[in-house]
Amino acid sequence: MKLKRTAIDFDIDSHSYTLDGRELRGYTTTIGAWMYPHTYDNVPEETLRRAAERGTAIHQGVALAYQFGQLEGNPVTEVQQAIDLLKGKGLAPQEFEWLVTDGENFASACDIVTDDGSIVDIKCTSELHVPEVTLQLSVYARWLEMGNEGLRVPALYCLWLPREQYGKPRLVEITRIGGEVVGQLTLAYLNGEDSEEWRKALEPKLPAETRDIITAIAEMERQAKELTERKDKLKEALTLAFEMYGVRKYEDENITISYREGATQQRVDSARLKKDYPDVYKSVTKAVPTKACVMMRLKDKK
Repeated sequence: MKLKRTAIDFDIDSHSYTLDGRELRGYTTTIGAWMYPHTYDNVPEETLRRAAERGTAIHQGVALAYQFGQLEGNPVTEVQQAIDLLKGKGLAPQEFEWLVTDGENFASACDIVTDDGSIVDIKCTSELHVPEVTLQLSVYARWLEMGNEGLRVPALYCLWLPREQYGKPRLVEITRIGGEVVGQLTLAYLNGEDSEEWRKALEPKLPAETRDIITAIAEMERQAKELTERKDKLKEALTLAFEMYGVRKYEDENITISYREGATQQRVDSARLKKDYPDVYKSVTKAVPTKACVMMRLKDKK
């Protein structure tokens, strides 16, 4: 597939875009910041700077690997992970840092455009912010199509490459926001409108078929709670019986039960350790990856 190159001039030092002498604005500092202004509010500037440097290095590493055809045994773990994920999905990068524009106000660079016109964005953040990347890629898809008559971007992907303690690398397919909606949203930004209603409108929603799954799990959770409460009461009664009759162990064909006297346990006050001895706390703690999951809290039936 042959893409039409835009006439945009990009200055890497000032990170600025110009088209026919007019300065255009990038997506991140305009539409992106307008829609999601608080995504990184609690992240220190130094952390953001280091993350940006790491992301740039990985971007460049992936581009160089494809440019020179070195797709095996890359010494940079994240670069090889990216290559493996792309190959596993059958995606063949054709262009890197491909410039797209609406031709009037904005311009930005797509991390990867594949040979079938799909767009892949590389993220190296500790958390994958799906709404943010969904809007970003949907905007880029619209701009890419605007500059290439007849092109329909077939798919959007986010290649997430977090540090090990934050999760496993993933290639996530993104559900595109329609071009008409993107156009209306862009106009709202240019008109200085409040973005709150747009955030609500674009808030991710579960498909209808998941309702039955949620209902079934909720009922299981309710039953499990009731059984646990009943079991705890029965165990209390059984403990009293063991103590009253001086029994220390019971065993039959179904179960073995041992009596354990109450005792005082010694535990480390981790909050105080972290506060009073931060160096010691840091030296004895380690990052442990955890699987993604959903947290559920039952509501009391009225």
